[in-house]
Amino acid sequence: MDLSRAGEAWLKSDFDNDGLTNSEEDEAGTSYGNPDSDADGLSDSEEVELGTDPNNVDSDGDGATDYEEVNDGTDPLDYGDPGQTGLPIWLLYQATQ
Repeated sequence: MDLSRAGEAWLKSDFDNDGLTNSEEDEAGTSYGNPDSDADGLSDSEEVELGTDPNNVDSDGDGATDYEEVNDGTDPLDYGDPGQTGLPIWLLYQATQ
């Protein structure tokens, strides 16, 4: 979408309250009106911070959703992740908040 004519207030707004401004939503290709564009259980802003694809339920294509992998402590970006080794991703994510 061409946002060159959008007002400053609109660009800085967060219509769906997911933590991303409308401008950031446009950059990520996510929905302004849906806090979880791919409906995987992680908000768009969580996915952007984790580095997963907010438009793809399963970023690494291994059959487990990004949400499932984060909750299981596996890496949602590693197709060959053998399972829980070290700190779970969700715990690392929480520590950055």
